Amino acid sequence: MPDFYKRDEFDMAGFAVGVVEKKRIINGQSAEPGDVAIALASSGLHSNGYGLARRVILTGPAMT
Repeated sequence: MPDFYKRDEFDMAGFAVGVVEKKRIINGQSAEPGDVAIALASSGLHSNGYGLARRVILTGPAMT
């Protein structure tokens, strides 16, 4: 994103990959009242979101 970062600036990001047995995948079908979902708040846009955010702001939402 050369139009976003200044010369000599960079963004460092990491990722993780996991493996799960097919029969243990959580897909929501077994969710029941009383189950708990845990989420972490975001401090704002991060590397993965900038491309989409710029597309929406500059060109409007994608038509599908």
